[in-house]
Amino acid sequence: MIRPLRLVTAIVFAALLALAAGCGADDGESTEAPPAEAPAEPTADAPAVPPISEAGPQARFLDAPGVFPGVQADQLASGPLEEIDTEMVDLAATGTKVSRFTIIWYQVAPERPADPTNPDDPAYDWSRTDRIACSMADAGITAIVSSFSTPQWATVENMPLPPGTEVNPWRPRVQDYADWMQAVATRYSGGFVTEGPRSDKCDDGPLPRFRHYELWNEPHIEKTLKPQFDDAGNPVALEHYIAMTKAAYPAVKQANGALDGRTAILLGGSGAPRSSSSETGMSAREWMRNVLRSDAMFDGYAQHVYPAAAPTKETPAFPSWSTVEEMLREIDAVESRAGMGLWITESGYTTGRGARTGAGAVRTVDDQAQFLTDIYSLPQLQSDRIPIVMWFNLRDHIAWPGGLLFEDKTPKPAYEEFRAVTAASGGLPEVLKR
Repeated sequence: MIRPLRLVTAIVFAALLALAAGCGADDGESTEAPPAEAPAEPTADAPAVPPISEAGPQARFLDAPGVFPGVQADQLASGPLEEIDTEMVDLAATGTKVSRFTIIWYQVAPERPADPTNPDDPAYDWSRTDRIACSMADAGITAIVSSFSTPQWATVENMPLPPGTEVNPWRPRVQDYADWMQAVATRYSGGFVTEGPRSDKCDDGPLPRFRHYELWNEPHIEKTLKPQFDDAGNPVALEHYIAMTKAAYPAVKQANGALDGRTAILLGGSGAPRSSSSETGMSAREWMRNVLRSDAMFDGYAQHVYPAAAPTKETPAFPSWSTVEEMLREIDAVESRAGMGLWITESGYTTGRGARTGAGAVRTVDDQAQFLTDIYSLPQLQSDRIPIVMWFNLRDHIAWPGGLLFEDKTPKPAYEEFRAVTAASGGLPEVLKR
């Protein structure tokens, strides 16, 4: 069993999750000119990529009429269990119909399960995720699930949590990751009735369904997946991530089959808002090109967008709101991916200094509200290629004060703007339904 997090630990954990998420990963905005549209030739800075998949494109799921708003309540993943219900009330009060939710792998599986694909293996502790899953279902909220932070027993290098952190970035064994994702997808397939402990938020029938899965979180930065490169400079994180998707994709699809005609949707890439490459990881563009041109398996490309520039300001930074169409062209440049959707699963602007916030990125609360309205009005986002733009976060915490609410839950002006955008968005398109 997992010992409930104490409040201070929970606050620190939420901050570390935001650090791992890479919010505002660059202190300043990139000013380098975007490269040519043709695929980059391998260089010392851009290692050779695997061959383009010959397996054909994965499913497209492009029936959305235009971008849909969502918001992530990151404290659900890390706060005290006894505060989940109030966090869910706050999330539902925004009117959102979609939310991203992180399952911390090591929290659920601190010890190796004897039967890892069986969600009822006694090594698993689903108390947090069951409560959130049933609460979201009751509120009519679709969850986009991301899971990362490897238990020591599943790491290739047998590495524990690094000192001073609650996020274990060490790469998982590929089969262990596939088994874990299969267990998650089975439990939340919409047809699984547990024989183990059950949250008082869940009835006696099958547990709710999670249909949408983002494969890992920002795997091209060492804060969430390491090592990034070996001693010879080879991109081992890239190679490992591709293998992870190829193992997890069929496992999830098999476990979480069609329900009411809707099959599971897996999102790959999970690109961080990083404009340049270094020994700690690839830039968002380099990572995107490498993943797209590989035989990695996914249904849509997930990207996180946190530019320093205002949404309506032209900037060459990648990723940014100005370069959304470039992202789509990067997808379409690969024949087997052409037409695939771009899912913006994190975005936002901060109103205070945090551990991942440069001085130039801090905005006033009025600017934040205006920027939020501007984002959902951008013409480049009104496309069936872009189903979702997820705001991060519902509530401020010490690493990323970019919430719709201050840490004490006082609403910022952006809160009412988000509620207005959500109210005007209409019903969920098929692509976003559970």
